[in-house]
Amino acid sequence: MLGLTRSVALEVARDGITVNAICPGPVRTEMNDRRVEYDAKRLGVSFSELESRLTPIGRRLDPDEIVPMAVLLASDESAAITGQAFNVCGGVAT
Repeated sequence: MLGLTRSVALEVARDGITVNAICPGPVRTEMNDRRVEYDAKRLGVSFSELESRLTPIGRRLDPDEIVPMAVLLASDESAAITGQAFNVCGGVAT
């Protein structure tokens, strides 16, 4: 996905179009809840214990925590930002 982001960003940059990627960490969603529950049972730990281990900040992200990055990248303030990947991941990528 990141290679595609960079490639497309180069293709359309002169047309004033920016292309960037947001790379989220574990996000609190129904689908992810099922995965955490499955893994917790498999590992023999509680849901909350496993959830606290998923990121250095000790919790999964709320979907609303990713929104500000999307809003920034969609705004005129980011007109000079293209071909980049932004980790909104609770420290997972560090």
